[in-house]
Amino acid sequence: MAKPFTLSKSALEQFLSGCPAKYTFYKRYNLAHMPPALDFGIKVHKMMEKGLPNPHTTTEDLDAAEIADRLLNLVEKAGYRILAQEVQHIAPLTDDIQMFALIDAIAELDDEPVLIDFKTGARLWKKWKTMHGELVVPKAMGFQGTIYLTPPRPGTTSDHWGEGVWPDQMHFLMAPKEGPTHIYKYYTNEADRQNLIRAAQMLKDAADKGSFPL
Repeated sequence: MAKPFTLSKSALEQFLSGCPAKYTFYKRYNLAHMPPALDFGIKVHKMMEKGLPNPHTTTEDLDAAEIADRLLNLVEKAGYRILAQEVQHIAPLTDDIQMFALIDAIAELDDEPVLIDFKTGARLWKKWKTMHGELVVPKAMGFQGTIYLTPPRPGTTSDHWGEGVWPDQMHFLMAPKEGPTHIYKYYTNEADRQNLIRAAQMLKDAADKGSFPL
């Protein structure tokens, strides 16, 4: 049996960025310079994984430590019970496509399983109102939730969850540099899953042909 094509949220975003050729650069090369926002987010995640407070935090990392502390306080205030952190997730999407992700945390909230992703940024995500008056947050409705909420292959992520039902909701815990912390929630749905399958198939077809037109 042929090895399934593996993709990630980042790879898919590069392919759909408006220049499909960016996917090949993403696969072949590493960043020569880490963007400040990405570097800051990595620092925050590492601090949260190690736990706070850390009396050895350097002066240049104090801002990251403050954000990490605010996220940890949000976890406690909301009542999450963290079961595992930094969990590698491999999930089959179709017979020949699988997805890879790194889950920030698997947790329980009110005895319900949830996945958590910690977010940093300058400010809270924008909310939009539909023509029917419904408030939506586009950044919480991207491919990430659908990828992470796809049930994993047996013997991979499921090691951290046992035989329980895989979560059907993902909570984005946001601590911006400006403004209060906030929780955005995404729930799995079939329409988004089918949209992900179509996008992933487009990427696989291009990779199989070795054709990434500008």
